[in-house]
Amino acid sequence: MPGMRLPRLAGASWVMVAACASGGNSNGGDDDPIDAAMQAIDAAVQATDAAATDAAATDAAATDAAATDAAATDAAATDATVDAQPTDAGVDAPCTPTTTQILINPAFDGTPIGTGWVEAPYDPQYPLITPDDGIPEHTAPNKAWVGGIVGDIFTDASDNMYQQVTVPAGATALAVRGQYEVRTGETGATVYDTGRVELLDASNGLLETVLAVSNTTPTTVWTPFQRTFNSPYAGQAVRLRIRTTNDFSNATSFYFDTLFLEATVCP
Repeated sequence: MPGMRLPRLAGASWVMVAACASGGNSNGGDDDPIDAAMQAIDAAVQATDAAATDAAATDAAATDAAATDAAATDAAATDATVDAQPTDAGVDAPCTPTTTQILINPAFDGTPIGTGWVEAPYDPQYPLITPDDGIPEHTAPNKAWVGGIVGDIFTDASDNMYQQVTVPAGATALAVRGQYEVRTGETGATVYDTGRVELLDASNGLLETVLAVSNTTPTTVWTPFQRTFNSPYAGQAVRLRIRTTNDFSNATSFYFDTLFLEATVCP
């Protein structure tokens, strides 16, 4: 009957498909051609993956080698830079300061008398550097005796002496010290006569005042004074000056001896 074939044909088709899927063939072989093709594809993929893995490993090794070389190069450059730097001993080596007396004839005892000093004005009858007067010198035989004279009612009498020196270029400090005495015929607390020690530039411009005394500050013995200047005045020409003024009566004498103008130098 025509209506009974369709189910049977359908069943026969299913049997054939199932037989193909079971892996059998008419030649009696074990592998289906499709399976063999799939296995070949799998083998090719695995070989490609292995090759890629090897390539990645090779690249990684090359990259590591390059990084290692770069690190070695940087280390060598760093060592070379360190070696090229000056040592701390050379940069930070301390110096030993030395102090130098830069006055000529600082105690006024050189010969001829007055060597190194300029007296302005100079009176050969009454030189300012002298062994005269009754006060014993601080360092014999001479001292500077300024003042001790009187002016007139219109003009004060004045004495002035100085020495010009050049401070060493490498000076880090400049200081002066010495001894003085003041004897006066004045009385009372009014200033009539004055004495000063000053540091000037080469044009007589005042740099600093070292000592200021007057008839109101008399002494009975040699008295020390000293000053470290605000600047070392390195490399400059300077003048150490002693000057006095006296009015028209009751003279005041100012004495100086044993001076030191000292420059500290760090070579």
